Amino acid sequence: MLKTPPGWLAAAYLGEEKTPGLQFALNNDWVRQPPPALRTQLVRAPLGCQSRPSPGLRRNLSSASQLNGIDGKHFTIDSIQPISFPGQANCVWMISGGGRGGREFMNDESFRGGVNRLTPCTEGSPSAAVWNDDHGVWIPIKDTPGGTLVPVRYEVTKKTVFIATGADYAGCGHASGTILIPHFGSDGSLRLSEPSVGDPILNALLLQCDVSKMEKCFGIGTELAHPADPVGLHEFLALAWVKEKDEFLAAIDLLDRPVLAGMRDQHGIFSHWLHEALRRISASPSFTVQEKRHRVAWVLAQRKPQADFSSDTLDKLVEWLPAEDWGPILSRVQCNIYQMESLIERASTLNLKALQRRFRSSLAAGCESETGRKQ
Repeated sequence: MLKTPPGWLAAAYLGEEKTPGLQFALNNDWVRQPPPALRTQLVRAPLGCQSRPSPGLRRNLSSASQLNGIDGKHFTIDSIQPISFPGQANCVWMISGGGRGGREFMNDESFRGGVNRLTPCTEGSPSAAVWNDDHGVWIPIKDTPGGTLVPVRYEVTKKTVFIATGADYAGCGHASGTILIPHFGSDGSLRLSEPSVGDPILNALLLQCDVSKMEKCFGIGTELAHPADPVGLHEFLALAWVKEKDEFLAAIDLLDRPVLAGMRDQHGIFSHWLHEALRRISASPSFTVQEKRHRVAWVLAQRKPQADFSSDTLDKLVEWLPAEDWGPILSRVQCNIYQMESLIERASTLNLKALQRRFRSSLAAGCESETGRKQ
């Protein structure tokens, strides 16, 4: 009778209290503790490329807050990271986003008769894309898994693969992490596929990590940030073009319209730059009210996707901006009843009666959605 060779104990069973079945298997030499070398076959891959954001990437990110996924549906960019493409010295940029799925909220009014009526679970729609700088387009990645994508190196072959950390579906289950093999296309595309059962790379992952705790296994999200880690889009934008932002703010100070128009048309201006400019103008002791109005008018005239106005920005504008200049701002915030009520309260505190009337009139008129319908 042939004896089946013992298998190695998967990492998911390490450190846990051994069940009678697992202890029986160990006692009978059906499974063994693997040597340390087999538990360290996957390591964080070095970046291997120059992470220099290009002018084309800046133009695109400054003009679009949403992208089309592989299914044609829009998704919002949550994070961005550099990845290495074969034969390219400069990094390619990959963005991730889309709905996480699960139960988005719990309706408190549904707790009746001792029964918790929860909102239904929704299907997630994670999306990702890579930036093709030559053609100035994002190329969607098909079958994007949930969770964070991070490159790791398989030490046996020195091949770089990706791990997906998995996703928590907000009370509707959890998707475990996995490992993905990258396939790079000549057109700059990226396709990810899961290895088959028994693949040495998959076995290496199972020996090294509990796939439900991938972040812990590879130190993702710790204080020791890795160059290939994804970062939030807003954090990336705050760090990528610091010099260019300072040049933009200097041009706002001078109200150099030709320079500002050139920056906007040739390179792109980000929404958070515009909002920082509004706060900077408001706080400046050097400008007269009329000079401030001219600069604010230029900022508000820019037709582009804009982030929501922060309370700090609005509070500073309330202190001095005349009621007749608030039209472009109110068109953006009048659907937010909490923000409108905060503006009314702020104007009342400062005893700005004309501004109070403008805010109340805007609130009473209701808001108009992007579809043109009154809400």
